[in-house]
Formats: sequence, C-alpha cells, structure tokens
Amino acid sequence: MEVEGITVQLTMIQFELLALLDQRMRREADVPAAVRGFVSSHEILASLSWDTSAPDDNHLKQLVRRIRRLFERAGLPSPIDSRQRFGYRLGFVPAR
Repeated sequence: MEVEGITVQLTMIQFELLALLDQRMRREADVPAAVRGFVSSHEILASLSWDTSAPDDNHLKQLVRRIRRLFERAGLPSPIDSRQRFGYRLGFVPAR
C-alpha cells in the first residue's frame, strides 16, 4: 500500500481490514462525520480471513495494534480510529 508517497507492506489480513474500513467509509458518504464509517468488532471478526477458527476481540485488538505500529514506524499517522460501542473506522476520508 502506498500512502503519501510512502510504501507500507501489509499482510493479507491487514489489507482486508483496511479495505473493509475503506468500503464502509465510502458507502456512508452521507452519514454525519461523527459516526461515519464505523464497523463493529463483531462484523470485522466475521468478515476477515483469520488464521484461527475462533477469532475474538483480542485477535482484533492485536491486528489493529500491529497496523498502527507499522504506520507509526513509517512516519505516518494511524489509519484506524476506534470508539467504544461504535467499533473501528478509517482515521481519514479516502480520496475518490
């Protein structure tokens, strides 16, 4: 993935999560910014191709933490926002 001219190497599941959050953000273009683009933990756990038969919240939290750390090391802001009871979303509005 290339962000602001910087290449970030993602695993398949990392890419899947960012793609899911991107799709939701784009689909909810008419939703107020405060709640736009959030995907629940339950939906994320059910949507991604995990390498375990019973993924849980800890798996998701670790995945998000790894993505945030990867972007931080590349000198980029975190691509993921989280809010209790809402879930996760992209930390920016994707360009068209």
